[in-house]
Amino acid sequence: MTTSTLGVGLNIFQVAQMLAKLNEHQREAAITIDGRYLVIAGAGSGKTSTLTTRIANMIANNVAPESIFCATFTNKAAREMKDRLEAIVGEDNMNKVWMGTFHSLCVRILRKHAHLLGYEQVDNRSNFIIYDSYDVLKLIERIYKSLSFDGKYKPGLAMHYIDDAKNNLWTPEYCSYNNAESRTEQDMSLVYSHYQRIMQESNAMDFGDLIMNVVTLLEEHPDAAAYWQNKFHYIMSDEYQDSNPSQFNLLRLLAAPHMNVFAVGDPDQSIYRFRGSDIGIIMNFERHFAPCTVIKLEDNYRSTNVVVKAGNGLISNNPAPYDKVLRANKDEGENVDIIQLQSEYTEAAFIATKIKQLVMSEKYEWKDISILYRAGYQSMALEQVFVHNFIPFKVFGGQSFFEREEIKDITSYLRVIYNRKDDAAMLRILNKPTRGIGKTSQTAIEEYATSNSVSVYRALKGIDTIDSIKKAAAGKIKSFLDTLDHFEEKLNSNMSISAFARYVIEQSGLQKLYRTRAEKDKNEEERLDNIQEFINLMAHYEENHPDKPLDEFMQEISLISDYKQDGEDEPNVVKMMTMHASKGLEFPVVFNIGWNEGLFPSWRSNTQEDVEEERRLAYVALTRAEEKIYITYTNQRARHDGKGVQSYDPSRFIMEIPEDITTKTELL
Repeated sequence: MTTSTLGVGLNIFQVAQMLAKLNEHQREAAITIDGRYLVIAGAGSGKTSTLTTRIANMIANNVAPESIFCATFTNKAAREMKDRLEAIVGEDNMNKVWMGTFHSLCVRILRKHAHLLGYEQVDNRSNFIIYDSYDVLKLIERIYKSLSFDGKYKPGLAMHYIDDAKNNLWTPEYCSYNNAESRTEQDMSLVYSHYQRIMQESNAMDFGDLIMNVVTLLEEHPDAAAYWQNKFHYIMSDEYQDSNPSQFNLLRLLAAPHMNVFAVGDPDQSIYRFRGSDIGIIMNFERHFAPCTVIKLEDNYRSTNVVVKAGNGLISNNPAPYDKVLRANKDEGENVDIIQLQSEYTEAAFIATKIKQLVMSEKYEWKDISILYRAGYQSMALEQVFVHNFIPFKVFGGQSFFEREEIKDITSYLRVIYNRKDDAAMLRILNKPTRGIGKTSQTAIEEYATSNSVSVYRALKGIDTIDSIKKAAAGKIKSFLDTLDHFEEKLNSNMSISAFARYVIEQSGLQKLYRTRAEKDKNEEERLDNIQEFINLMAHYEENHPDKPLDEFMQEISLISDYKQDGEDEPNVVKMMTMHASKGLEFPVVFNIGWNEGLFPSWRSNTQEDVEEERRLAYVALTRAEEKIYITYTNQRARHDGKGVQSYDPSRFIMEIPEDITTKTELL
């Protein structure tokens, strides 16, 4: 055990209270310290309370908080645990615990040691940049153009190929020699090779690199591996069923010397195979980390007995390696209502009417109700009907705040000012706002940079050597570079980062651009509000982190995958989302719509493994409900390709819910 003097703010009495509130099996998990443990935590079984209590108890037992490495799968989960823990163990202790998403934790490791992998280092700190999905897309488009693949393949194909390769720790060399069976795979491995070369030259990493590079660091650099392995004596992982091979290998390598591993997960909620997760990782925990103890959390505190029975009945049709059966701690509750309708529009009309009835009964508010569907396009009919019925709603999974045009423009300027080698950001702002650098000139610059294996910035600095660039455009480019140099001088002054951002927005012409657009079109006014909100966000960050430089703020926002999507700004609305997006959420009333064979399970489910994953998704959808479940299916639906309507049978999953807890209705 790595020991430490108890930090300021630790409340031993509160830790004891937390332990006392747990049930027998939760407490069994929470009091563990050394050793290997797999906690099978069913839906609504209090895994977050168990995890946070365990960390608090470890610190109370003199475990050094900085020796704890706790990986979560979402920023939201990390924030929730941090907020709970800080009140118990104190801010000083909480700040020492390494808790966050895999990506955020890997960034911290790489800031110290990425130079060993060939990345630049300034003042003993690696200053690589992080490419988001937009940056990756633009880079792949450039590579496609250089290889004459544009028009032949969609960029999404290469994005998926590269992401999948990194999830599996496959290098470009491996893909080239071992994973190129078809012509398409050969082409994609070539794209991957070019992509990684340019990323390294740009001093950039994408999200897949963050984990893969740490694994490489731990495998190929013994001194760095020893440093991190000696630092982290306790490895914890939430949502272990969603792990992919790169994440598993990261945890395995960090834990190698001491093997103190605590993983929490539920095989029945493994629903992200399409993102690279491998259910075999949790299934083989006992082999990977032998000998180990398996603890099952089977008491559900979220849902009524009917909801729990519905989930148990459905998921019992899948293999059950850990023989987990949830027990409800609430009353019996109402039956599951299963309604047969004629089409998706009568389905939407029924749901609108039922929701209005529920709200008018004063038992529920709009915010208590969620609608879950298998595919995003299924919300279309609902949205139309809800607008006409004046039902407030929010579709989750829309465009992230940081993906909006105006915010991407601002962050691109800030990124380029910090790092001139950031090609994706440089290309975005080169003629934004328009400054007389046309498409032809931009293409010539891109082609020069690619063919000469230099950054776009280096191509711009040598603009006079590019014959196809006209003198007028060259002058505009030099003026643009002078502006960037001026901004860098401002950055190095004592100006606050929020004041600096405001200065860049004004002096670059972005503020004028969006103000002019708003004057012409009222729908554009929101963009000005978003710009102001971004500045406010920087000011808030600055207030809480007064000593943090601009690049750390940029790192923070690069790691945010979804901003303002939790509904805090619109608290009393019906929430629509895909079943995948509902993972980890809970609502008093849940409408599960479109339970038709071919839609759910999807027509793409060709193997038994596919159907089992779809069934796990159905299980997740059912167990989001606290009190009431509605399931709807239709006789016919519009084809997704727009070519008429198609008849559908009810989903096989409906038949797998115990008959004695359902009420079936036909509304034809």
